This record gives sequence, structure tokens and C-alpha cells, in this order.
Amino acid sequence: DTLLATAALAATGTFDDFHILTVANGEEAAANALRLNDTILVSAAAPRTLELLSRHGFNVMPLQVAEFSRLDAGLSCLSLRWRAGFITHAG
Repeated sequence: DTLLATAALAATGTFDDFHILTVANGEEAAANALRLNDTILVSAAAPRTLELLSRHGFNVMPLQVAEFSRLDAGLSCLSLRWRAGFITHAG
């Protein structure tokens, strides 16, 4: 499994069992990304991190999140997450 992290988080050793991709200096907010099936949603304001993910074979979708960033919010703040099978259909 691959983890996108800041250099500070990667240095803690907590995630040593993962393949860690470190976001570029100055693009730390880009570590707040979301995987949606086979696509990684990432801030468009992080071109070096977008390139890093693409270079490692990930399908990336840059998104304009500057207005949310002003409120110290990121992509995970704008998401709802659930386990597969959690939502069932009536019928």
C-alpha cells in the first residue's frame, strides 16, 4: 500500500510498513488528498505532488480548492466516507 505524506509525518516511522510518497516542500496541504476508486483527487495548487503521483502510475484529478484552503479545510473535510456494503438498497 502507498501513503502520501508530508516529510514530517514520514520521518516519524509510524508508517514504515507503507510505500511512502512524500509531498514536495511547500505543498504539504497536498497530502490531504482523496482516493476515489482508481483516481486520486489532489489540490491543483500542488503541481509537483501531482507530477509525483503521476510518475508513480496514479491517475490524478487536480481540483481547485483554494477557497476551502483559506478556511484551513482540505479535500478530506469535503468528503463522506463509508465502507463497501454499508449502504443498502431498499427493495
